[in-house]
Amino acid sequence: MSRQDPHGAGPRKPRGAFDVVGDSPQMRSIRERIARVAPTDAPVLVTGDVGVGKELVARAIHRGSRRAALPFVGLNVDALAEAIRNPDLDLEGRAGPVAAAAPGTLFLADVGEAGPAGQAALLRFLKERRFRRAGGEAGRAAAARVVMATTRNLAAMVEDGELRRDLFFCVSVFTIQVPPLDARRQDIAPLARHFVDRFARETGRDLRGLSPAAERSLEARAWPGNVAELENVVERAAVLEASDRVQADGLELDDAPGPDRGPEPWPRAPASGAGSSARSRGPRPGRGPESPPRGGTAGAGLAPRVPGEPLPESGFVLEKHVRDLERDYLARALHQAGGVKVRAAGLLGMSFRSFRYYAKKYDLG
Repeated sequence: MSRQDPHGAGPRKPRGAFDVVGDSPQMRSIRERIARVAPTDAPVLVTGDVGVGKELVARAIHRGSRRAALPFVGLNVDALAEAIRNPDLDLEGRAGPVAAAAPGTLFLADVGEAGPAGQAALLRFLKERRFRRAGGEAGRAAAARVVMATTRNLAAMVEDGELRRDLFFCVSVFTIQVPPLDARRQDIAPLARHFVDRFARETGRDLRGLSPAAERSLEARAWPGNVAELENVVERAAVLEASDRVQADGLELDDAPGPDRGPEPWPRAPASGAGSSARSRGPRPGRGPESPPRGGTAGAGLAPRVPGEPLPESGFVLEKHVRDLERDYLARALHQAGGVKVRAAGLLGMSFRSFRYYAKKYDLG
């Protein structure tokens, strides 16, 4: 249901030392706004297109706050209502995300996608800052600082009747808008160098940035998938590069992944019934085939094996089915790559960091 920052308990970074890369005026302004709001407890709304780096801004706020040494926990807003009803445990018996975040930072993704129940739960949580247990118990105070993110125009949603007006005013106390990468093209080369340097540190590779031609190629290209797409392209090239610098011909820009191909940043709530909407989907790595894993079953019944196939009358547990798919694809990619994680990540169209997270999640070494 949630994901906790494994570095949340590390030493606090100096205030202002945010890992928000970019020399453009827009990014300098964002760093200034982060520096102003981070020391406070004010709720923050981070807006922007898919892939622009909203979670990175949220983590920068956390690291610049007095809560920097405490957990940073992410949760999709659709799952908030269930998390508040059961704050101490998640569906798998582990510490629930709301309890795990206290007294650190709770990051709520996709607030613009919340349905009526999710909006009511979020509004109550922001106003009362308490866990209201089943049966009417008041519960305990919620000490976590709240940072939210959305790709939607919330003001327009209010006008269209899709979002509660009182919730809009609660979530928009302090807003940071992250522009698309194509609107700050001078940040492309610094970001690419940052991704190569990080990849080299994490893998022990002797890589020293990109060639001038490679940087020019990246700067000349449109990036509809924003920073997330740029990261995937650069990391894929770094995996394949044999020299000490990423070269232009290794970028394979004609075959670069577009937006929305990676796993979703935060898991979504399980469906209330078998006939669920797309909003109930959990993350899946890359763009693997849609068929379930070999011998895959989930819950009460077999999951549908091909798109359009009717759901079983007995129903099935979607969340478990998605986990089975994830683990099967990850294991098959590792096997095909001879156990080399960077190659396996490339097979699944994932960044190395995402692959490493999911491999650890499913105990795949």
